[in-house]
Amino acid sequence: MLPLRLPAFLAPGPAQMFSWNFPYPSQRMPVLAKNVVATSQPLAAQAGLSMLARGGNAVDAGLAAAITLAVVEPTSNGIGSDAFAILWDGQRLVGLNASGRSPAGWTPERFAGRKAMPTLGWDSVTVPGCVSAWVALSRRYGKLPFEALFEPAIRYARESFMVSPITAMSWARQAPSFKDMSEFCWTFLPKDRAPYPGERFYCPQQAETLEDIAATKGESFYRGALAERIALASRSDEGAMTQEDLAQHKCDWVDPISVEYRGYRLHEMPPNGQGIAALIALGILRHHDVASFPPDSADSLHLQLEAMKLAFADTWRHVTDPAAMEVTPAQMLDDAYLASRAKAIDMKRASDPVAGIPKGAKHPDQAWALLKYLATDPKAESVLSNELKNVPTTTASLKATELRPTPEFKPFLAIFAHPKTATNPINAGGAANQELFEQMLAKYQAGKVPDLHAALQKVDEQIDAQVENASGPQVP
Repeated sequence: MLPLRLPAFLAPGPAQMFSWNFPYPSQRMPVLAKNVVATSQPLAAQAGLSMLARGGNAVDAGLAAAITLAVVEPTSNGIGSDAFAILWDGQRLVGLNASGRSPAGWTPERFAGRKAMPTLGWDSVTVPGCVSAWVALSRRYGKLPFEALFEPAIRYARESFMVSPITAMSWARQAPSFKDMSEFCWTFLPKDRAPYPGERFYCPQQAETLEDIAATKGESFYRGALAERIALASRSDEGAMTQEDLAQHKCDWVDPISVEYRGYRLHEMPPNGQGIAALIALGILRHHDVASFPPDSADSLHLQLEAMKLAFADTWRHVTDPAAMEVTPAQMLDDAYLASRAKAIDMKRASDPVAGIPKGAKHPDQAWALLKYLATDPKAESVLSNELKNVPTTTASLKATELRPTPEFKPFLAIFAHPKTATNPINAGGAANQELFEQMLAKYQAGKVPDLHAALQKVDEQIDAQVENASGPQVP
């Protein structure tokens, strides 16, 4: 009989650095292998592994898996989607931002009168970027021919695949939202319904599109026949996207951003991606002793949730197209700023936080702009206690006041915190500000200032015009 030999991962030695304890009822064993391709769909993972078997590298495998997901899991990934990637090139981490820009026709006038951006239809569609990511990553790092990466996806689209249960569930849930879109129904609901779990699904249209992308290395999608068809479909449904929008698309190589957290460093894509929210949350938690609470305890979860809420408040307020941001990622991740945000967490109550003001914001009137936002934001009920201490105010007496941000008070808070007003010698003692507040409050309560935004804008204009003459702003 041969002696029993333990597998390497169970034998004594360095491998025992791994822990095999399972703190939760779910016990999914780790996969231990030289090469691993992980996706949400087994067919896509197999597509990636097949590229490794053909001599490809990790980028080839990742691309083949991503392209295949566009076919076998269209509910989460699609040819018309965007892409972000972080990878190690052997020397450093690099990032690729392949999210598309908005069509040039998306002007303020186009969306005038809307309370929010549309979530369905052409007015919710930016230029698709994932095809450009496939091309850029393959060109810079891939080993296999670009066309080879598409073979599994094209085969599944043309010859069919069995729809997995979770994908089928999502497909059925989303289908009613698109029932009035004939092209979608013709392509993805050929039996007037979503496919059932285990049912075979064919999509020859996707196969043809992928073949065209592969053969032209993406040119057809942005500057060729496919671009013409996309623009025609947009125009037919009164969409704004044009061939020029598609032709001007480009993806960007960027440096990832990161924060250190207790001996580890987390890297994320910079804005316009929202990965910075995770970094902000970790930076806030760095100023709390999370380990002092038992894992998954109410206090531990509360602390993490509050940090994430603060992070999202900043992300939703400040993150946009990098070319239009008023603050930089470095300012948003400044440790002193995050320490001040950490102090806003109350361990005895849940909050509905508003955005903070990072130090050094490029916009000189950032405080003014933010306070105008706070003045009209129904969530800003704790602005004095949580935010005002971080905002330059006109007078020390304002901080000392016992006024609270009631609906009547909030519109005028912005006036007192205007940084230009702070330079006005007439207001140095605070009396003029208090008098202005009382007069404007009376007008507002009497209904003589019905348009809040117009009133604030008028005060803003008066401050700009009169500050040089050292005269205080007048009541509109």
